[in-house]
Parts: sequence; structure tokens; C-alpha cells
Amino acid sequence: NENPSVTLDVKSYTDCRGPASYNMKLSEKRGKSVIDYLVGKGVSVSRIHAQAFGESNPVNKCVDGVPCTKAEYALNRRTISTVTE
Repeated sequence: NENPSVTLDVKSYTDCRGPASYNMKLSEKRGKSVIDYLVGKGVSVSRIHAQAFGESNPVNKCVDGVPCTKAEYALNRRTISTVTE
């Protein structure tokens, strides 16, 4: 709020478990939760650009058909917020 020229990119992901269409919707909900939080803190929604990626772009080898631990799956369930100007 102190820097009104700053914008935020919000990118949300899921792990690969479940159907891809469900995971896309889940990542959309994950991003919306971040947006709702920021708006609740007074950030204008016009300064936030959100994208949902579902199960694409995993940070590790955990893709469909590859067995992984709970901790490995958890790494792919994430939202990355980047400050831009």
C-alpha cells in the first residue's frame, strides 16, 4: 500500500494427484485465496495478476505415474508471489 506503483504476479500450482481438470480448478482456488488475503490487507485487486497452472511445472520428478513421498508431493502444491513494477 505504501508503493502504489508495485504490482504482484501470483502463480498457483498443485501436485499431480487427481484429474488435471480438477487440479486446474484447485490451483485457481489457491490463487484466489492469496488474492482475497491481499485485498483484505488493503491491496487493490487491480494491482494483482493471477495465473493458475494446475499440475504443470513441478519442482521435482513427481508427475503422473511416478511414485513420490508426501513431502515430495507437497513441494508442488504452492503459490509463488512476485513483486513487479
